[in-house]
Amino acid sequence: MRPSLRRWVVLSVVNYAAKPRSVVCSALSAHSTVVPRLLCQQRSHSTKVFESKMAASTREALRSNGIIPDVLDDFEPKYTLKVTYPSTKTEINLGDHISTKQAHDPPVYEFHPVSPTEGTEPNKAYSLVLTDPDAKSRQEPIWSEFCHWVVGNASNPRTSGGKSGGTSLEKYMPPSPPPGTGDHRYVFVLLKGDASNVGKLKAPKERKQWGYGKQRHGVRQWASEHGLEVVGANFFFAQHD
Repeated sequence: MRPSLRRWVVLSVVNYAAKPRSVVCSALSAHSTVVPRLLCQQRSHSTKVFESKMAASTREALRSNGIIPDVLDDFEPKYTLKVTYPSTKTEINLGDHISTKQAHDPPVYEFHPVSPTEGTEPNKAYSLVLTDPDAKSRQEPIWSEFCHWVVGNASNPRTSGGKSGGTSLEKYMPPSPPPGTGDHRYVFVLLKGDASNVGKLKAPKERKQWGYGKQRHGVRQWASEHGLEVVGANFFFAQHD
């Protein structure tokens, strides 16, 4: 091979599983940096497209299963939300069917921004809740929504690597659907608000209907009262075992 012939080695890694936005792109050349820049830009563009598709698929799953509008108003997901029950090694993936035994102990969670610019705002705090919009049943939601968990001041993903953290405002209550009521949707909702309001967050007055005394009341009203924005969600199905 002639010495004057340019040789390029391009390395690109996209970690889709844990952090879809993580991209490493580099190039080696003895003559120019223009092509490497272009290649990195192309990789960055393709990653943004992938992230956009992830957000769209989350939104579509929430819509197709009635979580939008039963639990949440329509929104554009800004974070991916990964939830895992470590005691049973069960990971929740947008509509999985699991047993109540798999969800008996409190889960751990991670959340990562879809956009590189998201999560960079100062003085922001996050909350995570778990709610059941199908209590007593989806056909007869007389206890809906039922609050199963509220975590305030969840760790900022930029400083914690997205790992679990925060203060439990309402202790985790595992799913326990009544016999004969079919599948229940259990919805994790990630919320964002001003850090100055963290100390003002209050647990619902009671778990049933989140203390509002009306069917289908819960996360939407609680978030509005505390000035919180819905930025991510995940969910699973479970029925009486």
